[in-house]
Amino acid sequence: MLARADQTFHIGPTFAPGQIPTPGTQLVDGQVIDYTVGMQRLPEEATLASHIAADSATPELLVAVAEPIARFHTSVPTTKYISDFGSLRVIRGNWEENFTQMRPYIGRSLDQITFDRISSYIHEFCDGYAALFTNRMREQRIRDCHGDLRLQHVYISHEQSGAPEISVVDCIEFNERFRYSDVAAEIAFLTMELDSAGRADLGRAFVDAYARLTGDRALYELLPFYACYRACVRGKVLSFQLDQPEVPAEQREAVRREAEALFSLAAAMPAVPPVPQCSWSAG
Repeated sequence: MLARADQTFHIGPTFAPGQIPTPGTQLVDGQVIDYTVGMQRLPEEATLASHIAADSATPELLVAVAEPIARFHTSVPTTKYISDFGSLRVIRGNWEENFTQMRPYIGRSLDQITFDRISSYIHEFCDGYAALFTNRMREQRIRDCHGDLRLQHVYISHEQSGAPEISVVDCIEFNERFRYSDVAAEIAFLTMELDSAGRADLGRAFVDAYARLTGDRALYELLPFYACYRACVRGKVLSFQLDQPEVPAEQREAVRREAEALFSLAAAMPAVPPVPQCSWSAG
């Protein structure tokens, strides 16, 4: 926003990031007093979710999706402060909060057997794999991640050559606890959503490509654990709508069924083999 000499205001020119003038700067057509943000709407049909729904997603596309995510995870800096978010103490705390928030929905979107199976699996995994969580911190696998890597947040466009260009949007900036995590938890989010959509084959292609690019073989051991967590969080958040009187009854029933399916998916994670589905070389 620019102020003219006659005290009228108008929108000024657009500047690239890093070239934005400071407030008070005098330009040809006025003085800078405030800023506006130019936004571009991304087409809904370009999301990975839409590609899944249209049955146009392929294993090759998921390999292409893995590449920028792997580059991001290996290049973004980490610190001891960030690494502490991957400690077993923090992870147990996250799970206990999750269980507390899930319990009110037992008998509604979650049955007792499913809850008990999830709870037993998580407590046994935390007790039996304590050293693995410590190793992840030592290997600097805890990073400042995207935090909400969902199918709806991955966009695919195509260059003139036909090669897919991948953009990932809407990262979580407002909550460190949601964003600072093991990279395995981030990868598990997208694979869980692919499983939920009935495309576990695409999830395997994505994980195998990511593991090959990063050399992170321990990822496979952690994926069921973190996918269980992500499914529980999604089921819990959906279940919150059951307590909102403004949500229509028909929508509440649809939400209840979706949450129930996610909790069932979470309970099935203990049976997922913690090994890669194909061999690969880190060379």
